[in-house]
Amino acid sequence: MRVLFASPVTPFTLSEDGRDPLDPFTGQLSPTQGPFAMTMHSHYWAFYMLAENLNAESCVLEHPSMAQFEDELRKGYDVLGLQVNWNTLPQTAEMVQRARRLAPEMRIVIGGYAIPQILDPLPPDRDTAAAIREGVHEMCHEEGVRFMRRLIGDGPLDRPITQFTLPRSGSYLSAVGPVARGIGGRPVLVSLGCPAGCDFCNTSAFFHRKKIRVAEPDEAKSFMRHHLLRDGNERASFELFDEDLFWDPSYSRRLGAALRDDPVTMGKVGYFTFGSVRTLSKFDPEELVANGLAAVWIGVESTLDDVLRSKAHLGKRKGKDVAALFGSLQDLGVSTIGSLILGFDFHTPENVQRDIDAFVALSPTISQVTPLIPCAGTALYERMKSEGRLDPRFGWTVPGGFGTNPPVAPLHFDWPELSKIIDDANQRLYHENGPSALGHVDSALRGHLRLRTHADPVLRARGKLLGEVAQAQYPMLEAVADNAPSERVRERARIAAERWREAFGEPDQLQRTLGRALSERIRAFAEAPPAPEATHTPPTRWTYYRPGVAPEVVKQTAT
Repeated sequence: MRVLFASPVTPFTLSEDGRDPLDPFTGQLSPTQGPFAMTMHSHYWAFYMLAENLNAESCVLEHPSMAQFEDELRKGYDVLGLQVNWNTLPQTAEMVQRARRLAPEMRIVIGGYAIPQILDPLPPDRDTAAAIREGVHEMCHEEGVRFMRRLIGDGPLDRPITQFTLPRSGSYLSAVGPVARGIGGRPVLVSLGCPAGCDFCNTSAFFHRKKIRVAEPDEAKSFMRHHLLRDGNERASFELFDEDLFWDPSYSRRLGAALRDDPVTMGKVGYFTFGSVRTLSKFDPEELVANGLAAVWIGVESTLDDVLRSKAHLGKRKGKDVAALFGSLQDLGVSTIGSLILGFDFHTPENVQRDIDAFVALSPTISQVTPLIPCAGTALYERMKSEGRLDPRFGWTVPGGFGTNPPVAPLHFDWPELSKIIDDANQRLYHENGPSALGHVDSALRGHLRLRTHADPVLRARGKLLGEVAQAQYPMLEAVADNAPSERVRERARIAAERWREAFGEPDQLQRTLGRALSERIRAFAEAPPAPEATHTPPTRWTYYRPGVAPEVVKQTAT
């Protein structure tokens, strides 16, 4: 059997202000960062995991042009796997049609969280969704590795799932350029789905409020250990994908024990993952750090107690005081990603600003502020549909997405009003708290000073690692102080610089020189930002898998 996994064809259409729908920083995370805007690239990791775990010749083809996709199709594959995303449905529909014409004997399989949107589309998406439905042979609505094994007759189906070949992500300052591509965290898929059942949550609904375990603690540790040794690093960061890693407290504790007990990983591994106020509240913050937590996404969604009584079923918000939780984690060097949803039915012009005030006060390292978005398959979608509140003009295939038309009509706002409130909240997060880069350095400094002399050797090792991170980031402190969006942020950068000197003494000449150079680069970027582009074409990447052989990677940068 020969299998081709292909991502949507390029180029991708960007928004009018140049935002890339596939870049979480330009599309959703801390989008208002001025000259400190971040850019991120990641991969279609599901494809790499599938290819690694099949006894088949496979190719993972990322970001092809249509011509490159067609050339690969002509090589004679038995199965084509496509991942469906809301913002690339038209590309997927065209790829399905081309594949049916060029390789009529090939079976076409789709997977991804946009499958419910294909099965129950919004009015503007109906033709595109129908083209996909009618052109494919299979839709994967379950864990993908075992699904594909069953599809191609590759038994035993329940043999272990390994994760040794997934490429790493990367992020960098847009003003500086992609000097740091490929040095981000490596992914490890821990589980799929979430039992919490928030009514707007697509991933929870997709797996029917069940958690499907993919990697046990010892397995996850073995993948991290492998990459740490292979990359030859003294330390490494990972992205553990689990909708709430701490739902089962014993899992993160067993993982932490496995990392601590191995001299290769002890104190050298830090991971990003997802958590909630309810589950994180079951741990002492120092225990979380000792277990390897370095960054965590916390779905705050609303700071108002109204959310606990709403139809959203946000039991995940119960637990410690939200501000106390964020502060205790940041004091130990843990970066926080906080998300806020505006447009709940309980939001009114009288209380929405109070919600924003409290969220800004959390000072999340990275933030996400979005409108309430009903995804097909969720309880929210069904409720909005039954109440006649889905806007018939909105569709994922409509240019501009919910930037031009809302998916759902808020009860107490019109769409332009709510859109401005969201934009203003993002502006406040930047002008009052500063860029995410400053938050990362400041949190690392606080954690280093707190842990560097800790009695626990694991926490002491973590404090040392945080110190290495913070010490290298002195130029950023100068750059923020020189280019701060407000006096409040400039003062925060000054206080962080004082912490830096408390930890490391006076910066040397090289650090000062680098600080001036970075500051000048950011100032020049702010004074003459590049014009927004209409499209984006990431580098094309072919990764060929053959059983028993290391993957072969071929890259081609667009010209």
